[in-house]
Amino acid sequence: MMYELQSAVVEKLKVLFAEKIYKSKKGEAKLQVFKQTLPENLYESDPEYCPYIIVKLMDGTDNLDSDQESITGLTFMICTYDAEFDNQGTQDVLNIINDVRLGFLSNPYCGKFRMTNLSWLLDETEYAPYYLGWVDVDWKSQGIRLENDEFS
Repeated sequence: MMYELQSAVVEKLKVLFAEKIYKSKKGEAKLQVFKQTLPENLYESDPEYCPYIIVKLMDGTDNLDSDQESITGLTFMICTYDAEFDNQGTQDVLNIINDVRLGFLSNPYCGKFRMTNLSWLLDETEYAPYYLGWVDVDWKSQGIRLENDEFS
């Protein structure tokens, strides 16, 4: 069930950013979206795959006392590239965060899941020419039904 959510979110992000172009080492590039980690072959070479978002399954909670709901936490790790003299790569990160906010808050559903919380963070650590940000999103779904609830 969690993998289904991650896959649906990755597809939604791909559609959301299909026409967007950002700075890259090669000049300009479309945003790439990955599940959980970067593909292994990308680690072996110079990171020319920026910009990207990695959609990470981070945590979850099942609550039997609250209508058997399940909460799944996803983190979107955003990385952009900007080697310009003024080091304003954070602007691309903020634009991506804003597009994620608009896309998901205006339609908070992904398959059987409903978004319940969205927060974001801009990393101000100096990694120039790479810039990082995160979006944390909690998703609610129907939990696992009890086979035998003796207290009902």
